[in-house]
Amino acid sequence: MNEPNNSFNVKESPEVCANGHPKPLVGAQLIIWGNDLFLDFNKVVAFCSKVRYSFIEAPDIIPDIPADIVNNAVSRYKIPLYAIHVGFPSIETNDNLECTLKYLNKVKTKVLISSGIAHDPSRNEYDQTADILNRTGTRCQLEGVQLYYHTFWWEFLGDEEGHRGIDRLIENTDASLVKFNLDICWSKAGGLDPCKAMNLFGDRCDYFHVKDGHLGLSPDHIKWLPLGEGDIDVKSFIRKVIDCGKCCRVVVEQDEPHISPKTSEVLCGPERPLQ
Repeated sequence: MNEPNNSFNVKESPEVCANGHPKPLVGAQLIIWGNDLFLDFNKVVAFCSKVRYSFIEAPDIIPDIPADIVNNAVSRYKIPLYAIHVGFPSIETNDNLECTLKYLNKVKTKVLISSGIAHDPSRNEYDQTADILNRTGTRCQLEGVQLYYHTFWWEFLGDEEGHRGIDRLIENTDASLVKFNLDICWSKAGGLDPCKAMNLFGDRCDYFHVKDGHLGLSPDHIKWLPLGEGDIDVKSFIRKVIDCGKCCRVVVEQDEPHISPKTSEVLCGPERPLQ
């Protein structure tokens, strides 16, 4: 049996901007497809390849979509599954983490993203989460997998003393083991401009979730929209990503689309963040 090839179209030398810095590689988060992703993974991957995304990122498809279906799709349509984004329970226990890493190994994916803290937001829970992330990052490193922690809005809020959860996570996680996946809409919803949020992480953040929407009265009432049609200054953020001079990846994402996934993936397509 041939080994699955999940390295198609990976551009180690991306295009260069006018300032000589590399353009970000743009991928698609498949969460927008909802249940259709599980009904016909092949069809979703085919569409993302046709739209010419550089790579795809999957939500937690473990174990609902068998590894051979994933491998056949990315091989057939020549678009790599660069990362899988799982919830915190998938890494919280050793058994769950081993199941997650076993699946990543089968689909030849070398980036694991996790999100959500251990329990309710509190100083102790952030510290506990940091410990679990360090343990997970150590185990991932043995498998050649890079661990990222995906940010949410509540982590940017300060408590009564002004302390923020995101600062505790940055301080208490090992920079050699844990990187950060900044979601620019959630940082804005948490009260911090995405460009300022990017500064928090230094060299530990080179992978971004880019989405747009009307924020409304609270983070629970966001109306998700194509890039450039909401309250997020996507252009300024992309300029900052380019100016940093690193080779970065930008993932186009919408949590709950108000238009069809196909239309949204086109409107938020790979060129949209760079325009």
